[in-house]
Amino acid sequence: MEEIKPSYKAFWTVTKVLKTEGYTPIPPLKRPDDSFALDDAEVAECLADSIETQCSHTSPPHDPAHISGIKEEVLQKTSLESQDDLTPVSLREIQMLVRSLKTRKAPGLDGFRKPRDLPASDRPISLLSGLAKLSERVLKTRLSDHLLGKGLIIDEQFGFRPAHSCPQQVLRVVEYTSESFKNKQKTVAVFFD
Repeated sequence: MEEIKPSYKAFWTVTKVLKTEGYTPIPPLKRPDDSFALDDAEVAECLADSIETQCSHTSPPHDPAHISGIKEEVLQKTSLESQDDLTPVSLREIQMLVRSLKTRKAPGLDGFRKPRDLPASDRPISLLSGLAKLSERVLKTRLSDHLLGKGLIIDEQFGFRPAHSCPQQVLRVVEYTSESFKNKQKTVAVFFD
C-alpha cells in the first residue's frame, strides 16, 4: 500500500473498496466437483461450462396440443395481409426517446443474492451502445403501439406493458384462488420465469 501512488489504477480500486460499505470480496468459483477455479483460464472455463449447461435444451417436450394451438394462432395472425402503414421515424420522435434514455446508467448489482462462488450465479450480459439502445427503443415503441393498437396481445400478458403491474397480477391470482375456495374448487398455478 505504501508504494502505490494516486496515479496507479490499483490506488483507486483499493480506495473504492475501502469506501464501499459492506464490501465483500468475490470468492473463487466452485466447480461441480467442489474444487476451486483459481486462475483466469480456469475461471473462464468454469463460467463457459456453466453457461453451456444453462443454455442447453434438455427439457422435456411440452404439450403438443397446446403448441399446435399456438402455432395455428400465430400462423393465422401472421397470414393477414401486410399493410405498410408505418410512418418514418421523425426527428421529434428521436428527440423524445433520447430524452427518455437513462443517463449515467451502468451495469451493477442486480439485488439478487446468489452464492458468489458458483458459476451459475453469473450470467452473460450485453452492453449496448447509445445508438443501439436508441434503435431498440424506437423498435420497441413502434412494435408495442402496433401490437396493442391491433389487439394482438392478450389481456393476460402483463410483462412490459403499460398499466399492467405485478401487484395487479398478484391480485388476479388472489381473486381466482378466493373464488375457487368459495366454490369448493381446487386451484392450480404454474409460474414461468
